[in-house]
Amino acid sequence: MTRIETLETDRLFIRELDYKDFDDIHRIKSNEEVVRYITWGPNDEIQTRKALDKQIGFQEDLDRTKYVLGIVLKSIDQLIGNGLMSIKDNETGEIGYFFHPEYWGKGFGTETGRALIKFGFAKLNLHRIIAMCDVENAASIKILKKLGMRQEGHFIKDQKIRGVWRDNLLFALIREEYQYI
Repeated sequence: MTRIETLETDRLFIRELDYKDFDDIHRIKSNEEVVRYITWGPNDEIQTRKALDKQIGFQEDLDRTKYVLGIVLKSIDQLIGNGLMSIKDNETGEIGYFFHPEYWGKGFGTETGRALIKFGFAKLNLHRIIAMCDVENAASIKILKKLGMRQEGHFIKDQKIRGVWRDNLLFALIREEYQYI
C-alpha cells in the first residue's frame, strides 16, 4: 500500500480520499460550473461513487502513479476540492485541481498547486511537472503562472468537452527552476 502523508499548508490539509468524503465530493463533481473545462461531468451519484471507488483504489497500487487527493479547509474541517498528481513516466508528473465555486478566488488553487509541486519534486523525486489548462480558464492560467510554471504549448482542438473541441495550454516546471517556497 502506498498511501501518502497528509500535505499541510497554512489553510489546507491535502490528504488521501475516504468513503466518508462522498457527500462533499458529489457536491463538487455535480456542479456545472466546476466541470466547465473538464471532460467529465456533471456527475450523478452513481458516477461519483464509481469515481471515488476507483480513486480510493489507486491507494492500493504497489507502483502507484495516480494520487487523487481531498483538499480540506482546516478552519471548517470540510473537503472543498480535489487535487491530482499523475505520474506520466518515472520522472514527469502532471498536477491538477478543482474546487467548489464557493472557494474560488481565495488563493486555495495557488496554495494547493504549491503543495502538489513540492510533493512532486521533494517526495516523488520528479524531474518535471506539467499542467494542462483550457485556453479560456483564465483563473487557472493565472494560478499556473503564479506557481512559476511557464507555458510550453498550445494544443489546438485537442480535447472534446460535451461535444465541442477545445484548445488547451501546456504549462511546465523542471526541478532546476523550482524555488522551494
